Amino acid sequence: MPPLVVLLTPDYADWEFGMLAAPARSYCGIEVLAASPDGEPVSSMGGLISAVDMAFADIDLRETHALAVVGGMSWSHDPMPDISELLRAARWDGRLIASICGGNRALAAAGLLDRVQHTSNAASDFDAIAAYTGHDFYRPANSALRAGNIITAPGTAPVSFMKKVIEGLGRGGSELDHFASLFAYEHEMCTMAAA
Repeated sequence: MPPLVVLLTPDYADWEFGMLAAPARSYCGIEVLAASPDGEPVSSMGGLISAVDMAFADIDLRETHALAVVGGMSWSHDPMPDISELLRAARWDGRLIASICGGNRALAAAGLLDRVQHTSNAASDFDAIAAYTGHDFYRPANSALRAGNIITAPGTAPVSFMKKVIEGLGRGGSELDHFASLFAYEHEMCTMAAA
């Protein structure tokens, strides 16, 4: 299977990348490659310096099964990285495209969310995206949402995001269900304790 390519920007969200890449690679046997805007190492929000495999411009969609755009601080600054051409080409080629948190803004800027149900941290995430016309398709959600080959998630939902991406790649099963349920159990226990 061609790899899953995860797009990382400076100050990317550690927990979103780690929650996707670790189970995909270690438990499900999916090759995970990372890309940055210029192919240089990037620092996460937590200060982790991450080496990458390529620059955004070097991503070859013929050799890529899916793209995942990880959130982070770069997506909320102007100008944010422009990956619209890459995302539209991936959509045209029928690739799985996933984004979480601020990464959803990249999909909105590319026009990929204009006519499909999608979610994010809040509807206001897209207010500054002039090209975005998908307001009627926005759905407030606490977990990842899949519409065809597009997966979106709020930053508070890295577990359901991971699960939907891995399932979208045709992997998963009982081991993945069990892995995801462990995190759900922790959340359920914390919610019960706070009540």
